[in-house]
Amino acid sequence: MTAGGPLAGIRVADFSRLLPGPWAANLLGSLGADVIKVEAPGTGDPSRHNPPFYTTDSVYFDSVNCNKRSIAVDLKNRDGLKIAHALLGASNVVIESFRPGAADRLGVGYETAGSLNPAVVYASLSGFGATGPLAHVPGHDLAVQALSGLMGVDGRAFAATEPPAFQAADYAAALFACMAIMAALMEVREGRKGRHLEISMLDSLVAVSGIAQLGALARRAGVSGQPGLQAWGGNPRYATYATADGRSVAVCLLEKETWRAFCRHIRRPDLFREDEAPGDRHSSHGALGDAYRAAIAEYCASLDANEHMRVMRQDGLPIAPVLTPDEALASDLVGGRGMVTDLAHHDDGQTRCRLNDPLVRSGLAKKHTDPASGLGEHADEILLDLGYDEKERRRLIASGAVG
Repeated sequence: MTAGGPLAGIRVADFSRLLPGPWAANLLGSLGADVIKVEAPGTGDPSRHNPPFYTTDSVYFDSVNCNKRSIAVDLKNRDGLKIAHALLGASNVVIESFRPGAADRLGVGYETAGSLNPAVVYASLSGFGATGPLAHVPGHDLAVQALSGLMGVDGRAFAATEPPAFQAADYAAALFACMAIMAALMEVREGRKGRHLEISMLDSLVAVSGIAQLGALARRAGVSGQPGLQAWGGNPRYATYATADGRSVAVCLLEKETWRAFCRHIRRPDLFREDEAPGDRHSSHGALGDAYRAAIAEYCASLDANEHMRVMRQDGLPIAPVLTPDEALASDLVGGRGMVTDLAHHDDGQTRCRLNDPLVRSGLAKKHTDPASGLGEHADEILLDLGYDEKERRRLIASGAVG
């Protein structure tokens, strides 16, 4: 299934489900690894059943499980467990996202994998890590974001807020998992043993939330943390405003020279201060803040969203319409960068649309992704790869131990 790439020749056994593990494995497949998705017979990965759907297949599942082969293995069946052990022994990388301890109970934990292959890189992804008071709790992105402090920034912990539009904890964990796996593979290449990688969604999200945690870090160090950096609406020059047609625009007029250009554009040179200091960039602008906000609001309300886009393109003013997902994918900003691919599925011929790996432009990732596989679609060829003869393959598939 692979056609070159920096990870060509690397085999990944993906026992994970839902989002962080599968997307990490998907990225490794995009870089050329041979990824084998191991699922439960019958139902498979629960995300196969997430709406919306193409004809019958989940758009969600397809988006995070490209570039993989699929085999369904009953880990509670003796023959199924033997197949899983054969796969562990033949893989360079194993990814799992069971609750801490569950992989060991199922017979596919790190101790087993390491005994079968001392060079294996084994990545365990969970919500809150293998230890600690919440190790036993399912790792849902919304709960992790709530506990990370990210959703409570700027006083929002004391107000009802909408759930975040982005699964930041899931994707952060997947990216850290990929970095850790590739670093560990370099160690193995240098002759060292493999290792067990523990990737926590909470750890990963906190690690990339440095800006949101600035005030807390300052207070932890014993200082007030005030004035705080204004990046969540407190700065009138870095906020969202309404347009003439009832849409929204994101205003990013932080830098002094950008603000000067805007003031000239709206014929309000009186709003510009030559003595503006670098520290004013991410502030509330004090007594001037109300005047700034009123002028920006008036200008934004004078144009519709399309007109703001025209001005942004023509004059370079960073006042950007807030696009819907459909508008973003149809735009020359996203589609024009080659970030979306439309292709016919190998079974039903219906178009599948998927987001591309940005590393394609650097020549590292595959230009064309393989569609997500049907449950157990590659069972026979994977068993063949693992050394099972035709008679044994037929017996195992007929018995239900594998599919």
